[in-house]
Amino acid sequence: MQKITIHIGYHKTGSTLLQKQIFSQADAFYSGPNSDHLRITREMLDDIQAQGFNPKAFRRNVLDIAGAQQRPIILSHEEFSGWPEGKCMDLAYRMADNLHQAFPEAGILCIIRNQMDWIKSLYAYRCSVKGSETRSFTKYLKSQGDGGLFEKMQYDKLIRYYHDLYTPDQCMVIPFEMIKNDADLFFDSIAKFIGINYDRPSRTPVINKSIKSTSQLRLCRTLNVAFNLIYPRYNKIVNPEPEKEIITRYTYYALRLKLANLLSPVLPKKQLQYPKEIEKYLESLFAGSNSKLTQIINTDLSRYGYPVR
Repeated sequence: MQKITIHIGYHKTGSTLLQKQIFSQADAFYSGPNSDHLRITREMLDDIQAQGFNPKAFRRNVLDIAGAQQRPIILSHEEFSGWPEGKCMDLAYRMADNLHQAFPEAGILCIIRNQMDWIKSLYAYRCSVKGSETRSFTKYLKSQGDGGLFEKMQYDKLIRYYHDLYTPDQCMVIPFEMIKNDADLFFDSIAKFIGINYDRPSRTPVINKSIKSTSQLRLCRTLNVAFNLIYPRYNKIVNPEPEKEIITRYTYYALRLKLANLLSPVLPKKQLQYPKEIEKYLESLFAGSNSKLTQIINTDLSRYGYPVR
């Protein structure tokens, strides 16, 4: 029986690094970003969101395409853990249910990250790398927090759900911070869990790196205001093909980041910080969740700087 592993994210926890450096390079059948079989995973996500997913048909399709060779099967996508900002949190649990119906024998790989760092990284990513965020960090926190972001970041809820669906032995949860403390252990643990050999990276590259300088982010947000004003009108006049629209949007993203980095030497270096009241609230909220998660996964998260009671 082929070993099947489902990597569910989270977003901003080195997923692209794993997908590029490990999953796509391993002697395994891999479906996910940076693979020739992304369509399989993408169609599954779309079907689950549309509530038209057929677990038996999906399982049959994956096994047929993977072939009879006894290579491990890896399915990977950050959206298996839901949308980044936590909108429609029931989607993450629906994903879990459908994944279990299709592959009840699978291993579940989940990478987590200190929530206080995660939220800042996501906000900076939306401003400067992929997205056109215009709100201040404070307004973003208040809006997205109420919209599901803070609930999503209470990891114990979804991970407990996976433990109940599968078994604790089928689930591996690894702190992203381990990659800084012991990169070899981080990659080796994942490879062993999946059942693959891999060429260990000589160094750990940083992929999709966001900027954290408040002045750079302010510059990006100002550019985003203009982009959000002009671009819809441009599209209405030109009516480009979807592929060209995406190319134009991503060209803007690349130029914006390049300009922000180019001006970095002459801009103030103050880093993105939480408003004090919100910081205190979040540290308390996540400490409660992390304390529960520590018990679930039997890992002392305080070693990695997570707030824990």
